[in-house]
Amino acid sequence: MTLKTAVAGIAALGLLFGSVAAQAHARLVSADPAAGASVRNSPKALRATFSEAVVGQFSTLELTTDKGAPVTIGRAIVNPRDHHMLMAPIGKPLAAGSYIVQWRSVGADTHRMTGHYGFRILP
Repeated sequence: MTLKTAVAGIAALGLLFGSVAAQAHARLVSADPAAGASVRNSPKALRATFSEAVVGQFSTLELTTDKGAPVTIGRAIVNPRDHHMLMAPIGKPLAAGSYIVQWRSVGADTHRMTGHYGFRILP
């Protein structure tokens, strides 16, 4: 094996393993209410499911109106049966209108991911 072939092989392995590591972050895969959903009734909780288990003490869900006004919800906790899911209770029923969920996830790899999505409650 030549030095050039060995270096190319090591570089290819680095790309392969680097690619796997980059995909290991806890990305949002589903939500309830779903992103872009229009629902008739106020949900009792927000649920966000991630591509890997999340660390509850560093992962959050926040809710605002589409105008940016904060909406009080309970603290997000990790579902004890499915460590991929964060849940936050909604105390008071939400009024008709549009809402934005801001999420932050921290997986076992300690990398933080953030994002947001919206849903609407119909009158």
